[in-house]
Amino acid sequence: MVGDILFFRKTNSWISKIISNLTKGEYTHVGLIISYDEPTGVATIIESNRFIQTRIITIVIDDSYSIFSTGDKPESQRDMIIKYAHDSLGTKYDYLHIIGLAISLLFKGERLKFFNIKNRIICSELIDLAYFKAGVKRNHNVNLGNITPIELLEVYDLKEIRKGA
Repeated sequence: MVGDILFFRKTNSWISKIISNLTKGEYTHVGLIISYDEPTGVATIIESNRFIQTRIITIVIDDSYSIFSTGDKPESQRDMIIKYAHDSLGTKYDYLHIIGLAISLLFKGERLKFFNIKNRIICSELIDLAYFKAGVKRNHNVNLGNITPIELLEVYDLKEIRKGA
């Protein structure tokens, strides 16, 4: 479970509804699992979320979440994934990146790199870059770090290991 991705189904905000409509997907947010307590169902994750800096939080896993994995990862690879995510703690959220993704999805155009600010990050970018830098096989290098949560399922061979509602 450590090093796997927690996918959120958020529908309680207008931003989540916009993300879901633009991406044509049910998942609107992702976080990286850094620890999991099976008996209590509590996961500790690193996430980059709007209005906050990249942070560590704990979440009780319920039916509004799904967990996806690339399968067994060597301990060294899991450590690299988590190290990259830890190194991103405190990074501010990249609102301009979200605007760029929305424009490209809305007009079905090319992803514009100048919308992606170098020292800021969004949730799916955090996961994509952590996996890529740790050497997790990516199906292609198109839009590296410039993808939506649902696109993580396309660029990595992820299998659902815990299904939400």
